[in-house]
Parts: sequence; C-alpha cells; structure tokens
Amino acid sequence: MARSISHRRIRETSVQRSRSALADDMRVSSIEQLADFAAGLSLGDIPADVRERARACLLDGIGCILGAWALPQGEWIARWAESMGGEGEAAIPGGNRLVPLVVASYASGCLINMLDFDDTAPLAGHPGAGVIPAVLATAWWHLKGRPFESCIGGIPVGVSGGELIPAVVAGYEVSIRVVAAGKPSAEREARVRGHSTWQTFGAAAAAGRMLGLDSRRMAQALALASLHAPVPFVGRWYDRPINTVKNNYGWVAMGGVLSAILAREGWTGNVGILDGPGGFWEMAGSDRWNPNLISEALGISFRIMDVGFKRYPACWHMGAALSALDRIVQSHSVTVGAVAKVRIRSAPYITNFADWDPRSPFDAQFSLPYASAMVLLRIPPGPRWFDPELLFSSEVREVMSKVEIVGEEIPSGAPGRIPARVTVETFGRARWSEEALWPPGDPLQPPSWEEIVRKFRHLAQTRLDPCTSEEIVSWVRSLGE
Repeated sequence: MARSISHRRIRETSVQRSRSALADDMRVSSIEQLADFAAGLSLGDIPADVRERARACLLDGIGCILGAWALPQGEWIARWAESMGGEGEAAIPGGNRLVPLVVASYASGCLINMLDFDDTAPLAGHPGAGVIPAVLATAWWHLKGRPFESCIGGIPVGVSGGELIPAVVAGYEVSIRVVAAGKPSAEREARVRGHSTWQTFGAAAAAGRMLGLDSRRMAQALALASLHAPVPFVGRWYDRPINTVKNNYGWVAMGGVLSAILAREGWTGNVGILDGPGGFWEMAGSDRWNPNLISEALGISFRIMDVGFKRYPACWHMGAALSALDRIVQSHSVTVGAVAKVRIRSAPYITNFADWDPRSPFDAQFSLPYASAMVLLRIPPGPRWFDPELLFSSEVREVMSKVEIVGEEIPSGAPGRIPARVTVETFGRARWSEEALWPPGDPLQPPSWEEIVRKFRHLAQTRLDPCTSEEIVSWVRSLGE
C-alpha cells in the first residue's frame, strides 16, 4: 500500500508540473491543453470515486431521457428523429430505430433536459445535458455491424467501460472548466447568461473521445465546437412563457458530435479561439477570461465531482425550499387540507420563481408555488408533475394560492446555492419551520448509488419494462470495474 501511494504521489507531482509548464508556455492554447487531457485520458488515470460519479451521471442522464418520453413534446421529438431517414447509425434511449448520429444526439439532448431533472453543477449549469447524449450517440460507432445485438432499450450496452467512462469524465472536465474560465462578472451575468454556450466544448470532447481522436484532432474538434455553440440566450429565461427548448441542449449535443465527426475527417478550426483579446469569451458575452482555471490541477482534480443530482423536476435554485417543505410534510404527516399558509423565505433571486399561473410543463419547472403544491399533494417527483390534469387543476391552483414567497438577504450555505427557510401554518394553529442550506443531491452531500438507481427506475418505467431497466442498471454499475 505504501508503495502504491508513493507512486501515485510521484505521478501526480509529475502531471501537475507538466500541466503548469503547458500553462506557462504561451504557444500552447487552452484548447490544446484540454485536447491533450481528453485524448490521453485512460480508465487507469481515473480514481475510483470519480469513476463512481461518472457511472451515476450516466445512469441519471439515461433515466432523464427515458422519463421525458412521457411528455407529449418528448415523444414528438423522439418520433420526429426516428422519421428523419438517412443512414441509420444510432438509436435514441427508449427508441427502436437507428437514425444518423447527429439526429440521435439532438433528440437525446432535448429529452435529457426536458423534465429539468438532469444533473447540475451549481456554478456551471447542466453539463451532463450536453455530454451524456453525445457519449450515447457516438458509442454506437463502436457497434457497427452488430447494432441491435449489443443494445438494450436503445442503449449501446455492448460498449465497454474502458471507452465510456473516460469519455464521460473528459466531457464533464472540459465542460465545467471552460464554463469556469469564462464565467462573467456578476454585473455582466445579470444581462448575459447561457452555460450551454460553453458546454458545447464538453460535448465535443466526449464525442471526440468516443470516436478515438488523437490529441491533434481533438484540438480541432474543440476549435470547431466554438462555431457550433449557441448564443447565450437564457438571460431572459424568467420571461413567460418559458421556451420549450429552454437551454437548447439538443443543439449543444449535436454541435459537439458534429464537431468531432468533422475533426475526424480532417476539418480544422482555430485552436487559439478561447484565448486572448477577441477570444470566444468575448464572443459569448463575457467580460473576463481566466485561462488558469483551464490548466489548474488538470488530470488530478476532477470537476465531475462538482456535479449534483436533482430530487425534484424543477430548477436547481428551488431545490432547497422544496426540500425544507418536504421535510415538514413528511415529519409531521401534514395533509394538504389542513394547510393554511406556506411561507418561503430565500434570497432575493427566489422571486424569479414566483409564478402562480404556469401554462406549460416548462413554466411549471420554474414555478415555486406549483412545485410546492406537488410536494404538499405528495405527487412523486417525475413526469406526473406535468400531467395537464394536475397543471390546470383547480385543486392544485387552490393549493398554490397558499404559498407566499419572500426574497430577503440570508446567508448562503456555499457558492452557487440559494438557501431557504420554510414555515407551514395550519388552520389548527400548528406551526412548523425547516431550513435548508442547499438542495438535496448537492455535491456537498451527494446521493448514494441506491438513490440514483431508485430515481432511474422511477423514470425508466414510463418507457421500459422492469427487466430491461434492471439490465441497464447492471450494465452501468459494471462499467469501469
């Protein structure tokens, strides 16, 4: 044991020095550093806890794609993709037809974020929404000639963990580091928002890794990703109605996959596009760029560990309030008819979710009164929350009217988190209060593998039979072991 620890420390020190040397060499761009990492990453380079997090991200992402089929918009985008024709190369999770890789990645990218139930990095949006669809689509490239002999429920289970896990880890690493390096100041971010813009690079890294790109071609894939990135258009995400495509992760996943395919065929881009005056950071509306956050401990500290998993199909920033309310309901066996008032106190930002008249599933995902009503009514979190019978129910609207939202300055539990204090008052004059510093599933308190599996089973049942679901769970659990 002492010898293995010593060797690991020697290796880490060596890697850290080499990364620092790259960062100091002005001839090596941020893209080239990321490409060198993503193309060279192997399963043996990835610590056990990071592999575990990658498996959780993969299973959670597949579950979110499957669950979204239950929404009319979800089934439509999947059926549209399957009707596109062309050379069949990949399936959509839950589907049974082969479609072109870019079409599969687009549809899966739309589906994974459709319930707003997918993973979240508190300061970096939804990295998995671009990475997981890109990985799943390009994984089919390894199954040429035997596609349906090596898939279950539209999932390419014939691909090994040695291929999948490094691709997932590389995608998250690139995605989160690029977001962090280009994060605007608070003043600018109040007007210019859009993590998905930056996450196209993560999708390209994941797809490039699955397609076997070497460091040189991986750099070209990342450079081309800058040309496929959507503009940062979610600065007005709180306007109603909410866009059905929301963060446009379908385009992010497709842009990443297309960038990797083009790079494999010899297409080229500007590998210096991220850096310096006039770099991509300015094009994307940011007012600063910190390349040190690209190279710092690259290959040693893995940013996928910054990812959290949602307990509720709603915006991450509402999670702490819903968790506190949930604890009151469960601890005191609260019945909805006994509730006179629910008072939610949180940071001033929370008032962006004060929508008492959501008109679509996507409005509902950003309505704290509606999500609170679902918790009070004990509706299991998932697609059922967005059933029109509930969304437009007079009973649900009456429960929503009991919710009061107060924005005030309260201490934050950690960067990127919005804490909440919730008080429930009953007609019988009982009064209970709970506080939550961050949402359940936060990376500071990540869920267990068993919790990830329970969520997956709940979502997968809308599309797959229990036996198929269990086969997928077993396959993911074995990856990289």
